[in-house]
Amino acid sequence: MASRPRRKGISPVLATLILIVIAVLAGLAVYAWVSGWMGGWIGAGSKELKVIKIIFKQGSWSKTKVGETKDTGTETYDLWSVGYRYYYMTGTIKVYVYDENDNEYELTRSGDNLMYDGTDVGDIDRDDGTMTIDYTALESATGANFVDGKDVLVTCTWQRIDLLVKNTGGAALSIKRIWVGKSSDCPWDWTWTVKHLTLPYRMDPGSERWIYLTHDYTSGATYFFKLECADGSVFGPFSEEAP
Repeated sequence: MASRPRRKGISPVLATLILIVIAVLAGLAVYAWVSGWMGGWIGAGSKELKVIKIIFKQGSWSKTKVGETKDTGTETYDLWSVGYRYYYMTGTIKVYVYDENDNEYELTRSGDNLMYDGTDVGDIDRDDGTMTIDYTALESATGANFVDGKDVLVTCTWQRIDLLVKNTGGAALSIKRIWVGKSSDCPWDWTWTVKHLTLPYRMDPGSERWIYLTHDYTSGATYFFKLECADGSVFGPFSEEAP
């Protein structure tokens, strides 16, 4: 009786190695699919805003020209158009005007008013960068005659706080309020200091935006910031020490 030929197969060791490789590849494929697909869906609804940079900015003017005198009536000067746009006007503020004979008159700030020798001769808006001089009142206070075309000069300090905000979540958010303080509870609503954009301001996932706070600050103090969104979510506090 003729014997049947034996069929040769792979060795048990090789078969085991092949099974291990298949299992590892399958596991990697499942992990990639779950972490990518599921992670994408889970992360799509997450909400997170971060202040990733805080900069305290300061500059100064020393008798910087902001416009020219008028012979009568009132004249408004846009100081931001000269420089330091969206900065807060602070420090010792002095305004210098000159009459027809080039005599210099120094105006000083008292609250929101410009004063000469105790007389109100104008107004100043420090957080909107404007001032108004009443030349009729100034002529009465000085006894001088003012004409068109003489320099109007300003000495002051300018300050601003810049926040670089990034949407690090997976959902769009609209910033509604900016809360600030020298403590982590951030008791001050500084929303009104944001002049360069309109709040609520929408930020899509992954987007960044500089937000300028037109306000002064105290050197050496630590400031805390929170971001409140239109949906009620609040992020922070984020903090930085003013130089």
